[in-house]
Amino acid sequence: MARGRAAYLEARIAKLENDLIDELELQERFGDDKDYASGTVISWEQRFRGGASIAYTFVAIKVGGSWYTTSQFDTKRSWDTLVSDCLSKAEEGSVFIVSGWEAL
Repeated sequence: MARGRAAYLEARIAKLENDLIDELELQERFGDDKDYASGTVISWEQRFRGGASIAYTFVAIKVGGSWYTTSQFDTKRSWDTLVSDCLSKAEEGSVFIVSGWEAL
């Protein structure tokens, strides 16, 4: 095997190992989809690169096994997609399970 190819493959292995560690940390932090009943609402705040000073609030609700978000695109998500695309990018300390409903 060419020396360059071996270095390339070693770099890929290192990246995959880091990705696995990150994924396991997310699973530990947020749990599994089966941990959340239908009707569960999760809220979080997220900042975007262009508007770093503004934190936007989003929510997701679990209905019929899928998660629906208040984002503009791809509002129907699987648990894995919700975690990787949204919750993993949330502001520290801003992810909450909304469990107490109050009538207005």
